[in-house]
Amino acid sequence: QLLKNRVRMLQKEKAKADKKILQTKTKAEEILKRTSHNNKLYQDKIKQREKQKKAEKLANKKLTEERKQRDQRIKKRKEEIHEIKMEEVKNWRHKEKHKMTKQKRDEDKYTKGIRARQAAEIKLSEEKAIENKRLRQEELAQANRIQTQMKIEEEAMKIDSLEKEAQSLEEIEQELLNKLQNTQMMEKDAFAELEKAMIASSENRRQRFE
Repeated sequence: QLLKNRVRMLQKEKAKADKKILQTKTKAEEILKRTSHNNKLYQDKIKQREKQKKAEKLANKKLTEERKQRDQRIKKRKEEIHEIKMEEVKNWRHKEKHKMTKQKRDEDKYTKGIRARQAAEIKLSEEKAIENKRLRQEELAQANRIQTQMKIEEEAMKIDSLEKEAQSLEEIEQELLNKLQNTQMMEKDAFAELEKAMIASSENRRQRFE
């Protein structure tokens, strides 16, 4: 009866060990799948970040060119306004030299110059307002890109955390495998003892019969 109990106990231990092995394998497969998925996500984030950097570089280059063109337009406008003012001064001096009969014509010409200058200044002011609006929109877009970059980095940190968790689980798995090996060795020793006991019992029985 004692041997039967020991056999049943060993069978239970073996069943437990088999169950632990199955659970460990299942956990390992889950960890591998999760790690593969996280690696793919990380690679996608890296590609997206590189693509975004290229887009930002291109946008910055475009913005620099547009600012340069804007400065050139403003400079040209200023030169035009300066020329208009110089023309106005010239007309005014010319008006003073003419006789009273030409005063009306000179005044009309001066007024025309004033209107042209005012029109040019209004147009320049409108262009500045449009340019300022566009720059504000570019700054907002830049802020959005920075926010997106921060989100990407946050996702990368999450992925790193998951990878550390997977590493910890792998270490736990290795520890369980080591324990299982020890259990198997103990089971092997127990079976050896059982075999010795059975042989000894058989020898005793044989000697009694003799």
